[in-house]
Amino acid sequence: MPQYEILTILRHSAPPERLAKVLGAIGKGIMRRGGIVRKVENMGVSMLPNRMRGGSQWSQVGRYMLMRVWANPEALFEAKKLLRETPEVLRVSAVKMKSDFQRPPEVQYTLVEEQKERARLRKEFGVDSPTA
Repeated sequence: MPQYEILTILRHSAPPERLAKVLGAIGKGIMRRGGIVRKVENMGVSMLPNRMRGGSQWSQVGRYMLMRVWANPEALFEAKKLLRETPEVLRVSAVKMKSDFQRPPEVQYTLVEEQKERARLRKEFGVDSPTA
């Protein structure tokens, strides 16, 4: 399952209870479709580079929220759709992140090769790794 960061810019005048309800609904929708919400971060209030329209109101100041999720593309599409339909939301952007679980190519080797290397180091130095 790919990892995504969803950056959402919301109106700063929106009540905190409403924002919590919207983000909670997004998180529940992602988890219902088998995804995982790793992090929800309030990045604070900041001036917008340009004035933006959310619903029927223009805003020059926005609240930035970041969600880091593991989700399938369908769940991400539904989350973005729900966010765009919410009047407090000014902008939504999702970026696919590089997976945390990949080893660098130069370190990848099989378990058998690793066991042989450890045996060689144990015999030569009396330790499991050269740094120990």
